[in-house]
Amino acid sequence: MSFNSLLIYEIRSNSKYILTWCLSIWAYILLAIAIYPGEEETNSFLNLFESNEIFEAFLGQIGGDAPAYRLWISLSLNFVSILYFIFGLMIGVKVSASAISDETGELLHPQPVRRFTFLTIRLIVAIKSALLLLTITSILFLLPIVGDSIPLENSISFLLWGMAFVLSSISIGLFLGPLAADNGRGYGFSLFLGLFLYGIQVIGNLFPDETDFLTDWNPINWFNPSTIIISSDPNYENLIKNDEIVKLLILSSLFIFAAFTVFIKRDIIKEAAIPIPLITYFQRKRNKNKGDKSDKNKILTKWAAPLEKRLPFTADFIYSDRRALLVSTWAIVIFYSQILAYTTISGPELEATIQGFGSSGIVKAFTYGLDLSNDPYLWFIITQAIGLHWIIFLPLSAHWIKKVILSDSENLNVEIFGSLPITSRTVLLQRFFALFLELIFLTLFTLFCFFGAEASINVTDNQLWKLISIIGLIPLYLTITSLGITLALLIDNGVKYARQGIIIIALWFILGSMIDLNQGLIGLYNPVLLIRDQTINVANNGLLWLTLLSSVGVGTSLLLSNKFQWLKIIIEDEQK
Repeated sequence: MSFNSLLIYEIRSNSKYILTWCLSIWAYILLAIAIYPGEEETNSFLNLFESNEIFEAFLGQIGGDAPAYRLWISLSLNFVSILYFIFGLMIGVKVSASAISDETGELLHPQPVRRFTFLTIRLIVAIKSALLLLTITSILFLLPIVGDSIPLENSISFLLWGMAFVLSSISIGLFLGPLAADNGRGYGFSLFLGLFLYGIQVIGNLFPDETDFLTDWNPINWFNPSTIIISSDPNYENLIKNDEIVKLLILSSLFIFAAFTVFIKRDIIKEAAIPIPLITYFQRKRNKNKGDKSDKNKILTKWAAPLEKRLPFTADFIYSDRRALLVSTWAIVIFYSQILAYTTISGPELEATIQGFGSSGIVKAFTYGLDLSNDPYLWFIITQAIGLHWIIFLPLSAHWIKKVILSDSENLNVEIFGSLPITSRTVLLQRFFALFLELIFLTLFTLFCFFGAEASINVTDNQLWKLISIIGLIPLYLTITSLGITLALLIDNGVKYARQGIIIIALWFILGSMIDLNQGLIGLYNPVLLIRDQTINVANNGLLWLTLLSSVGVGTSLLLSNKFQWLKIIIEDEQK
């Protein structure tokens, strides 16, 4: 196989992983651009946080003499640099550890391709990925998406400096890959290292005098995108003379040399990983506990134990959904704990915040297109907690659709189910019941977090309608999930189209909220009007319609249960 053929093969085999990362980061940047509130509102917002040490510790430099648009974009770039660093680490780990993790190392022993050539090809793929990510990001800065843009000189400076920064993180990941000898462990350590260095950066920003050494030798501090964007004279022609650029290039060279040395000289055997005490300690601890604790005994799924005898498929579905429940509950805790910050913000500060963000742009996707500037507390709980529901539950619905239809064939349970005296309708009905119970569990947890936070800040008014607005999550997401399952059963590759349908539902709601048009299925559930108007007859009696639609979706799916995936596979195998 020629060098070029191997290069093309590696690009294709890694393209899905790379594009997922790139699209996620581009979406974050586009979101930051989309919510730009305008010059006057930006200045009000920056004046609110400019002198706050906590915000500056997390966001980096706030304010300056640059135009308002550039100052606004610079606020998001500190997090972007962390994402770049973790992206580079994980790409580096993937290209160097996958031969070990995927147990394909034996292909290298006969040496049809030298290990040096093999790793060189994968390093080139990683560098091309970084170049793609940074080039598109720089182009996004140049486009006048909201009427303003970043100058060409600043964008080129961002590209050059960012390339050196991501190359340094790729080189570190390239070195960590053979040490971890496993993609999973390598990814975990990459995430830990990225967040650890970010934590050191935050501590350094809070206590600059006491942490000079840590700050000076933290690679994340060697890339400051905010300074590049707001600078009026980036001088990109002489950027290579920058001390930080030199540090990044030296760091990259050292780790690339070390990575190639380790990769070439060590045995490509998964169990022969060079031990990293921190990784191996947690790995052994995890393996030890794995046999002691099953998903049945975990706190998030233990409540399903009484269902085991009478509803085994319901209990099994809930047990196997522990990770999804864990992610969802953590997201709820993170969002709803923000309500506790209400008492730390004075009335004028909150009004300035509302003026800064307003109820315009992407913020309308949280306020359902309504102007809540005359009710600061309602604006706060909607934008910080209740209005964020679709960020948590829409991905969960997409997960449930795939899990209900395809999990058996993916887990090779088809023959087991085929030998049991059960019907596909029974299995599907029990799984719908599992979805319903999980929605109830998450809704009760949401109510606990919400009312617990309100009790902590001594807010007790209008509790009934807040309760109703949160309970409305159950019919909304039962409707979306059941209709998706119906579509998945009706057509070939239905799971794919059903999950794409959820993206359409989200975009319909976001665009409808931003430009004051129909908000689609999500618009039938309007917690803002429920709380504000204190009546259930809002959004064209949306809650009643959602309750009806959820029943229709579940009933239709049960009627189509003969098309249930695992049963269809069995029938096709028997016909063959």
